[in-house]
Formats: sequence, C-alpha cells, structure tokens
Amino acid sequence: MDKNTTKSVITEYLSPLNHNFLLASIQSRGLDRYVKKFHTFVALQLFVFAQLMQTPSYASLSLLLNTNRKLQKTVGLSSISTAQLSRKWRDLDHSFLAYVFGHIAGQATQKFGSAKTTMGDTD
Repeated sequence: MDKNTTKSVITEYLSPLNHNFLLASIQSRGLDRYVKKFHTFVALQLFVFAQLMQTPSYASLSLLLNTNRKLQKTVGLSSISTAQLSRKWRDLDHSFLAYVFGHIAGQATQKFGSAKTTMGDTD
C-alpha cells in the first residue's frame, strides 16, 4: 500500500464511526477497564483497516503495523504482536461490534434511505 494513502484510507472508512460515540460506548461497557496498551478503539481501527486491505492474517497485520510509520501514527500504536491481536479479537465483546454496526447502518439508512442501504437479494 502506498504510504501516502494509509492515513486517508483509515480516516475515510472510519469517518462514520464517530470517535466520541465509540469512546462513550467503550467506556459505558467497561471494555478497556484493565487495558494498558491495546485499547478497543485502536483495535477497531486496525481490524477495519485489515479487512479493507484484505490482510490475510494476524501475522500480516502485525508486520504491516510494525513497519508502516504512517499507520503507527494514525492509530497511535508503534507495534503489536500476533498474539496480542489474537487475544484482543478473542476477548472483544462481539455484541459491541453488532451495536456499532447497527449504529452505522442506521446512519447510512438515515442519509441514503433504506432502498440504497438494504443488503437484501440481488436478483
């Protein structure tokens, strides 16, 4: 990936995720209660980025973060191990992810209308 586009790609695709909304939701659920380094918001940024860039594994994502200074600066994390990524995903409250997805889907429906945001049949 071009180093100049790393920050803009993350920023563009995470823009529907209101930073304040996410932080308030994370705090209200106590998701980062005992976290010292790898906070939930950072994990969301990395996992969304990995999905968008079709990063095939935790090892690939770890390597990408550990060698890409723009990505490090964008997410505020200088390095991460594959084990930390795996543990974070395992321990992440997946009902929280469903809640966030519902919030984004609601925003999209409000902005574009239900006809353009329905993920139904493609017949």
